[in-house]
Amino acid sequence: MSRIVVLGSCSIDYVVETEHQPQKGETIKGIEFQKYFGGKGANQAVAAKRFGGDVAFVGAVGNDEAGKQILANFKNEGIQTNFLKEVEASTGAAVITIIDGDNSIIYVPGANHQFTVTDFSSIFSDADIVLLQLELPKEIILDALTYCVENEITTILDPAPSELFSAEMFEKATYITPNEMEFSDIARKLRTTEKELLEKNPQKIILSKGAEGVSYFANGIQVNVPAEKVEAVDSTGAGDTFAGVFAATLLEGSFDQAVKWAVKASALSVKSKGAQTGMPTRMMLK
Repeated sequence: MSRIVVLGSCSIDYVVETEHQPQKGETIKGIEFQKYFGGKGANQAVAAKRFGGDVAFVGAVGNDEAGKQILANFKNEGIQTNFLKEVEASTGAAVITIIDGDNSIIYVPGANHQFTVTDFSSIFSDADIVLLQLELPKEIILDALTYCVENEITTILDPAPSELFSAEMFEKATYITPNEMEFSDIARKLRTTEKELLEKNPQKIILSKGAEGVSYFANGIQVNVPAEKVEAVDSTGAGDTFAGVFAATLLEGSFDQAVKWAVKASALSVKSKGAQTGMPTRMMLK
């Protein structure tokens, strides 16, 4: 079986559902509070595994109860954790506010930013695809991308948080999966327009438009893949679902079909609360 390696973050998500954002100095009543497994890397790993991928996760947790819970969750999902390190720090955390199904996130890296790598050859030795995000130190992501280019390994980069994204990352990544806000930031950093960036990079940029689906450029035209209309309960992890499922199905050979599978899975994932809770299996989409 082809192997997917996710180099990325893992955390605990602390989720508050409310009717509106509080103003400065204001205290408001929330509707509900829940705790879930999260982190963009962990979410992508779970999505890829549930869709049939052979998945290994590379990252760090703290030496605390949250770290133990994350490790147990990976093992329960069937994800390989030989390169999941335990470090002297608190496990990463995210505070997520949900209003009408849409989310805003404050991310605290914790152990994720204590993660170090000195030898990518052992980590990526049998990788066919490497998934990356920007919730680990920037230098690690750049070094990983460089190694993958030199060793002809396909990479999928989620450029979030986009303030850490660079032109060098853009050049080295095989595929990039920004949302509209991130794509706007990337175009500005690369000193070009969004339209020109899409047109000059066919099938490299897969632009997420949320509930509308995704767009990419191929054969001289813009291809739009619409998403199924669903009632969104929690959009947290939708982009991670897309990336993980795209990786798992891209290994089967068809870029276009992989995008379609990923859009379907991403739409279904928002029907449940929690980033990983609603991530579907392939059988759920047949």
